[in-house]
Amino acid sequence: MGWNTAVLFVRDRSFEDVLTIVDAATAVAGAQVGEDEAISGSSFDEVYLGRDGRWTVLWDPNQIHVLEAVGQASPGIPPACAVPGTSVLAAVFSSVSGIYGFWLYDDAEAVRHTMFQDGAPIKDLGRPLDVEVGQPVPDWGPDEDYLWAVITSVTGIVNRAERRFTTYSVR
Repeated sequence: MGWNTAVLFVRDRSFEDVLTIVDAATAVAGAQVGEDEAISGSSFDEVYLGRDGRWTVLWDPNQIHVLEAVGQASPGIPPACAVPGTSVLAAVFSSVSGIYGFWLYDDAEAVRHTMFQDGAPIKDLGRPLDVEVGQPVPDWGPDEDYLWAVITSVTGIVNRAERRFTTYSVR
């Protein structure tokens, strides 16, 4: 079974800063959960925040808040994740619809945005990252492994480490 989730990585920012980016500044902290639950939670009104080194990580299993932060929900409006003084990486894993892609911002500037649906490119903005050039793409197109190679290259974070995340209710 494939992944259906979105994630936001923000360097050197607090949980509160990241919740502001995803328009959830009034979110209420709840229970601690493992990474599996953070990636695949089923509640529409929860996101999950954790830290890994310099990066704050927000998992959004319903792909609502991260897609709004990158401007997918409101085309033409500057994305909330274009934050001065830091790097922001967002990724969407949607095996149900066959969509995989990522956005990379550095000091509020869009550096890279690439998106694939059923293996075919549907967005390709910015110069490909070195990791993209060297990463093999399966016949069916980019998938979870491909996105994790990008995430690891940009953030140094590896897939499925044993991190704990705080649940935040975003009602």
